Amino acid sequence: KHPRPAKRSYASFLDGASSVDTRVSRWVESVIESSEAGRLTRSESGLDYLSEPADNGPQGRPRSAPEMGLADENARGCMGPPAPPTPSITSVGRRTQPVSQGRTSTTSSSFGPRDKDYRDFNLELNKISIELAPAELPEEIGRHVAEIRDRRRDSPEMTDEELATYLEDRKALGAQCYEDQVTELIQNWVLPDHKRRGYKQSGLQCDTGIPMSSHLTPADPAAPAKFRVSQPKPDIVYGYKGRTNATPFTESQRLAQEALDLYPGQAFARANGYGLRFPFLALELKADGGSGGSIYVAENQCAGDSAACLRAAARLNELLLLPLQHEAGGAPRTVDNLAYSVAADNRLAQLHVAWMPAAAAAAAAAAAAPARRPGYHMAEVRSYVLSRPDELRDFRRHVRNIIDWGSGQRLAQIQAALDTILEADRAR
Repeated sequence: KHPRPAKRSYASFLDGASSVDTRVSRWVESVIESSEAGRLTRSESGLDYLSEPADNGPQGRPRSAPEMGLADENARGCMGPPAPPTPSITSVGRRTQPVSQGRTSTTSSSFGPRDKDYRDFNLELNKISIELAPAELPEEIGRHVAEIRDRRRDSPEMTDEELATYLEDRKALGAQCYEDQVTELIQNWVLPDHKRRGYKQSGLQCDTGIPMSSHLTPADPAAPAKFRVSQPKPDIVYGYKGRTNATPFTESQRLAQEALDLYPGQAFARANGYGLRFPFLALELKADGGSGGSIYVAENQCAGDSAACLRAAARLNELLLLPLQHEAGGAPRTVDNLAYSVAADNRLAQLHVAWMPAAAAAAAAAAAAPARRPGYHMAEVRSYVLSRPDELRDFRRHVRNIIDWGSGQRLAQIQAALDTILEADRAR
């Protein structure tokens, strides 16, 4: 728990003491107090985007450079270290190497995820749509959501004793809790134990609070610069390991990932500075009660997170659909381009699915239903009241089913796609 800074009975600029030393010392104390008070929340990304300068991102390192901060990854589980420098924003599809501009991912006059107009301007102008209560989902997306919802797990559900302990932990948070406490609650009771052997052998990687690579941030060329999408920085994100001794990809498949690069040395497959590959699940967590944002802000952040996840898979599919890839025997099977996200606080959790229509289907969809135009779409599929035992059990099962899908069917699709890309490259 974060201790609250002690209240002072005076302000330095109102002190009438004649001693210069006394006034200076009190001023220093007031500055320290303000600094500590400003650290009550961990990841209000909207504020971070407006105040933290960007730096040369990890995607700019040569491929031979080691990936940062992964030495204690397994022992650390999902608890990530402090974030590396934030990569600079580049335009989608740019084929020249980006140069750091020494600026934030949004200008001082632009909106951040906390702003009420961020959804209508920054997201919409970059073709990211949030559908809170869609009448229906596209057939393939709806079928996948139903599989996640209905699948029963082989592993045991929460026991009554575990559930009682969870409810005590949640109640202990109180109304004025902090994001770190909500994160700990979700990690302890909803997410799988990352130290178990089965998880370690799955090839999955889970990072916390790490900015995603700037080339995955959607940036429509027609959108004004002040309405950029803030660089995603999920509280928790799942993808695949990129390290040689722990990755689920063979050496050939790792080599094939270089074909995704839009310019030499980009490392497109690297989704963040800690080597995460092809993310598929992001969580944005808040603290209800006025101390850490809102579900509305978390939804805005989930939209950016999900779009970044979709861009990673879309690049794979783009290469798979090149004419050379399927000259010999028909079009190869593409990777399912969908991702999931969770916006939650200590009271409520919302599960979203996001998808990016295939190019051919997108044009028809735009003509038939203008509200669902080509681009990135995120829709809420279920909400859970975290104080209700049955809904907590459902939430836990659904999230774990998504993680199982990521480590199973989706991973197999990506591995097959990389094999196809490498074979086509060798045939040239």
